[in-house]
Amino acid sequence: MTLSARRRVVIETVALAAASVLFYRLGFLLFLFMVPLQVLYLRRGAKPFLTALGGVFLGFVVMRAAQIVALSAELERMNPLLLSADLVIPLGLLGGLALVNLQPGGRVHSVYRVLLAAGLLTALTAPIVWVVGRSPELRESVITQFEQVYELVRETAGDAGAAMPQFEEGEFEPMFMQAVGVLLRTYVFAFTLLLLANWFIGNAFAGTWHRSPGALHRFEVPNRLLWPSLLAWAGALATRFVGLGALEYVVWNFGLICVMLYAVQGLSIMRFLFDRYGFGRVSRAVILGGLILMLFMQGLNVVLVIGIALLGVSENWVEFNRFERSGENL
Repeated sequence: MTLSARRRVVIETVALAAASVLFYRLGFLLFLFMVPLQVLYLRRGAKPFLTALGGVFLGFVVMRAAQIVALSAELERMNPLLLSADLVIPLGLLGGLALVNLQPGGRVHSVYRVLLAAGLLTALTAPIVWVVGRSPELRESVITQFEQVYELVRETAGDAGAAMPQFEEGEFEPMFMQAVGVLLRTYVFAFTLLLLANWFIGNAFAGTWHRSPGALHRFEVPNRLLWPSLLAWAGALATRFVGLGALEYVVWNFGLICVMLYAVQGLSIMRFLFDRYGFGRVSRAVILGGLILMLFMQGLNVVLVIGIALLGVSENWVEFNRFERSGENL
């Protein structure tokens, strides 16, 4: 590689890593912060990609340290360890993106790489959840700290803060614990969804939508995942009648991740059927617009997602022959 070529690689690596940090810092682009890194991987390969990952995470650490210093003057009982604990989320996402792209242990199906990424995020966050859950003092510290941050936001947000509810003493904790329960059932799924979305969008921006490992038209969930999915949802339904302890959070997150994967497969089947039956751009745009509109309608959005996921599940029994002419599936 010539000096000028190396310089271009360095400039592109620094620029895309900086874009990732900027996206993370800007609230309205937060959910796309891994897209520049995915583009970098597809354009320049593993080494610049891993270098950028390290640089981006270092940037997150610096930003979090600055926030801790700023908040230390406002909060009475600040716990730096708790304030910095949320660094495990970007660390898990960045590590998950590396797992999805680099395929550890040889050729691994894309769906299993996504599940490995979800497992990494679980492994990073489970110790924090366990420590906080086992220590009443630490749990009280977390609740107090969140309550102080909430009040600080109310006081500094002007008219928007005045519209926020004000909690009397003892009212915040039950609401907080209920929210934590919902969060524990869904957070691994939510961040896995974020990872998968950035993966697909990054592939599209890199101009490799039809040939990259994340291409939608080649996405397929392995048949062997069907029974674990059904068992997970049986466990999730059982939680309405019996307590499963920590297993409750596992079955809910895994079940939701499986619904997401089958929904992606359903979208892939829809795209294949559009091509097969000659749907034009106008008809595709009308259908896509209708589906997007349904996503914003309460009740209908759940029916839509479940319907698309069931379309994906149907490929276990219906031969769509999606890969006869397009090559291997993922």
